[in-house]
Amino acid sequence: MLGGLLSTLGLAALKGEVTAMARRSARRAALLAAAAVLWLTAFGFALAAVTVWLSRVLGVVTALAMVAAALAVVALVVHLILASTGRRPASSPRAGPAGAATGEGNSLVWLAGAGLAGYIIGRALSRD
Repeated sequence: MLGGLLSTLGLAALKGEVTAMARRSARRAALLAAAAVLWLTAFGFALAAVTVWLSRVLGVVTALAMVAAALAVVALVVHLILASTGRRPASSPRAGPAGAATGEGNSLVWLAGAGLAGYIIGRALSRD
């Protein structure tokens, strides 16, 4: 009888501990989400300020092309870091039938092409 009582008390304490841990985790996740939204908003305003400043110095189209190219380069670097850390062992090939390129490789090519196009257009417009 005493063992059953101690067992019940232990389970109640464990249940309270789990509930408190879940509440702390939920509060932490909500605060992290709020901080992420605020950081993204701050980044957006900083990006807008840089773009406006560049547009006064270089012109609107050139400034927008330069900002787009810079963001494309940053995205390319992040994508390359993610691709290098998530490599599979050599025993599982990533290419499809007949050596077709994967979606990851295609997105890198398109991203590099977009950055190059933005750079070329920006250079061409800045000469005028």
